[in-house]
Parts: sequence; structure tokens; C-alpha cells
Amino acid sequence: MSNVNLETGIRYGLIAARSLDSELVCDLQTNGIDLHWEEAASELRDNIKRICKEYLRDSDSDDVADQAVGRMSDNWEQDEPVHSFDVNGVKGQTTWLGGALLVMVFESPFTDYFDLCSPCVPNCCDLDSFNPDGYIGYTVPENWRNKS
Repeated sequence: MSNVNLETGIRYGLIAARSLDSELVCDLQTNGIDLHWEEAASELRDNIKRICKEYLRDSDSDDVADQAVGRMSDNWEQDEPVHSFDVNGVKGQTTWLGGALLVMVFESPFTDYFDLCSPCVPNCCDLDSFNPDGYIGYTVPENWRNKS
């Protein structure tokens, strides 16, 4: 079943970034692992090493790959970056849907009951819609939520 932790059977949670403290969201993006960057850098590194394999020693092809990745990072821009994070046992990632920044929670010491998200994110709990009669899902600590 998608959007459910297979080990615990607890549903993932999804919350709009605007519902969270703005400094926290900034920290998640600044200190999280940029998944698109990691994938692009790994792909570039692998391609360079594959191409250089018959012409250079491994250590030299590593140097060429490092230089290329460094240059790529100088110009790296993304419209909708995705960051993974693990903060105090809350594991998840940022994501985008329809241009809106969202935070998905894959695992957490916190759970509660919520309505389900739309069919765009099947089986996932909508952390913006608490419902004591709803479905159990991983959630964020209360102090992560926007105070206003």
C-alpha cells in the first residue's frame, strides 16, 4: 500500500509548509539533503568516470569528476527543490504539488488521527485536517506548527 510505513502500518503524513513555522521550513530546506542535487551530481560523476575509464587512472578521473561537480554546483538552480531530513526522530522530505511546498512525514515519534489526503496522495494523512475519528498517521511535533 502506498504512503504507509510498511514496518509499522502507520500512514505517512502530509502538511502544507504554510502550516509550519517559517524558520523551521527554511531550516529543513537549508540543512536537509537536496535530493535532486545529489542525483544530478551522482549521475554526472558516474558518466565522467565511465567516459574517462579507458583514458585516465581512477584517481585522475575522480579529480576530473570532482571539478565538474564543483562547477555544476556554482550554477545549480532549481524551481522546486526537494530536501530529505531527519530532525529529532521526525523523518521526511519536502515536496511540491501544484506549485505548493509541502512536507511529508515518513516516520515520527508523534502520531495522531486525521482525514486522508486527496487521491493525488493516496492513503496519506492530511496533517492539516485533524479528525479524532480519522486515520492514524505520523505527524510533526506541535511546536513545529505555525503559531498564527
